[in-house]
Amino acid sequence: MPKRINNIYYNALTFSKIKAAYDRTRRRKKLTEQTLRFEIYLEDYIYDIYTKLKNKTYNVSKGIGFIVKEPKEREIWCLPFYDRVIQQLYVYEYIMPYMLPKFISTSYACIPKRGLHQCINMLQHYMQCAKRNYKNPYVLQYDVSKFFNTINKEILYKIMCKYYKDKDFLELTRKYIWINDDKKGIFIGNYTSQYFANIYMNELDHYIKEKLKIKYYIRFMDDGILIVEGKQKAKEVLEKIEAFLKENLELSLNKKTRYYPLNQGIAYCGFKVFCTHKLIKKQNKINVKRRIRSWRKIPKTKDTRKAIKQSFNAWKGYAKHANSYNLIKKLEESYKKSI
Repeated sequence: MPKRINNIYYNALTFSKIKAAYDRTRRRKKLTEQTLRFEIYLEDYIYDIYTKLKNKTYNVSKGIGFIVKEPKEREIWCLPFYDRVIQQLYVYEYIMPYMLPKFISTSYACIPKRGLHQCINMLQHYMQCAKRNYKNPYVLQYDVSKFFNTINKEILYKIMCKYYKDKDFLELTRKYIWINDDKKGIFIGNYTSQYFANIYMNELDHYIKEKLKIKYYIRFMDDGILIVEGKQKAKEVLEKIEAFLKENLELSLNKKTRYYPLNQGIAYCGFKVFCTHKLIKKQNKINVKRRIRSWRKIPKTKDTRKAIKQSFNAWKGYAKHANSYNLIKKLEESYKKSI
């Protein structure tokens, strides 16, 4: 049992820390009515947050839900700006300093300085190491079924209690976990949800690394990659992971979970990764071509041209991390015709 964290709640309740949480929330956000109003009455709002947290009268808003269809259909929840400032304070002051050191070094999603491209680079490095060290390297690729929607709130809270002792902090934590009452799962889109998800899956991470002794393992949210010696080992490890998830976290794996020889390459996080090179996934190429075709049909104004340019440059920045020089050149020509 790790030493539990205590006496932290009131340490974060200062005007300067709440102001810093506001600055982080405001950064790179569009100037909406909510953000503008918060900015105009900044001191009043900071004092209001301080008072509500100190008196423990703050209750989390339920926010607004909307549907996104790419890369797959999901319901996303967005809290009001006021609540997002408090979420920033919660994550930055209470979660990051204490939980990040407890995460394994190869967990990548939503962790500072551990993003998508660092994940893909480490995956390729592990593939190269496994090819040198194993005679018959096999990939075990798992994907949790309906991950955010099936997280058990009681189990999540027990995990938080395993690490934290501070009753005031845990009371606020309960409010974030039970935003949607007693329904199973946590909201996708909330800043706290990203970290709760990582804390939940951290239990599996340590089981894989410490109990199963898997050397080559990485995870990006609920998608994991293990590289082991041989097909039989992959099968045995998969059975143990399925049992652990069911018994300890009440999660199950979906049909995308499988094991296969390393030399087939690994489709992961938008790339197809091989020991010697990286490619853009086929679906990503289809999506960007479709987007470029749609740009040709919309009326061109200064604002639409700016938005199109930003969108294409963002894709190009992503594509440059793969061996995709010819693809970028070809799509750049189509893009120029669209504007």
